[in-house]
This record gives sequence, C-alpha cells and structure tokens, in this order.
Amino acid sequence: MATHGVSGGVVASLALVNDLGGRRIGLIEPFYTYHIFQIERVFGKSAEIVYLPLKAPSENYAPNWELLEREIPTLNLIICCNPSNPTGKVWTRDELRRLVSLTKQHKCKLLLDECYSDMIWQPHEFYTPFQDSIEDHVIAVRGFSKVLGAQSWRSGYVISTAETIQQLMRTADPLYICVPW
Repeated sequence: MATHGVSGGVVASLALVNDLGGRRIGLIEPFYTYHIFQIERVFGKSAEIVYLPLKAPSENYAPNWELLEREIPTLNLIICCNPSNPTGKVWTRDELRRLVSLTKQHKCKLLLDECYSDMIWQPHEFYTPFQDSIEDHVIAVRGFSKVLGAQSWRSGYVISTAETIQQLMRTADPLYICVPW
C-alpha cells in the first residue's frame, strides 16, 4: 500500500489498532520521537505507552526477552525500528522470528519501521520476517526518502497480507486520500 512516507503507514497502523479497541502500545527503544507524537494524535489520552528498552551496548543492544515475554501478552501493538537509529542495531533473523512468534501467540500486532532498511553495512545483513512468510499481524513500513536523501518527499509504502492491507486502507484513505507523486 502506498503511503505518505513512513509516517503515513505508522498512522494508518495506529488508527487500525485504535479502531480494533487497542490501547496499549509498546515502543522498543530506541524509537523515533514522532512515534510518541503519532500515538498521542491517534489515541489522545486513552493510549498507554509501554517502553521496552534493549539491553546495554556492551550486550550489542540485544532484545530484553524477559521484559518482552512479560509485556507482550498485555500489548495490542509493538513498534520496532529495524534497523535502529541511533544505535545501528540490526535485528537478526532469529531475534525477529522470535518476536513475530511471540506477538502472534498473544494476538499483538507488530509494526516494523524499516525506513533505514536500505542502509545496512557489513557485516550486518538486513532481515525482514517477510522473507519467510507474510503474517496478518505483521506490518512493515518503508520509504525512499532516507536512502535518497530527500526527506521531504513523503513517499512510502506498507507491506503486509492482503487482508491487513485492506483493513489499513480503510484507516489510511480518509486521512491521506492518495499519496504524492
């Protein structure tokens, strides 16, 4: 689905969760400050943001699985930046597979902000769960502006299943009508 940049995909995903009655949003740290702004705009005061920090730099910003396993059953959506800025954390295949499995098990949507997915340097390799399968509860948002150095273009897209895209269209279209070209 074409969007008004990554932000348009994030807002559409948040609006979908809001429409479904969700209120608890997990933010895996670090996250972009506009994620908080967008959550507040979509949910007003009714959202509860749960901050989910990664482990220390000395542990290569590994996921805090104990915290995630405790919180995911209570969340309606998790936002995860992959790769992450400013840490440069690139989630591994095993880490993302585990996160997808946990969120699926607990009926929690997983929103992957992949705006830096084209900016990976060796020895890291970018992995997205869509390389294995497409799950209804997983939504990825991407754009072109970062890699092309044109941040004001506001041209992006969402990847998910046809069913989830159809649900997202109902929330995105009234907000944005169409994307800029």
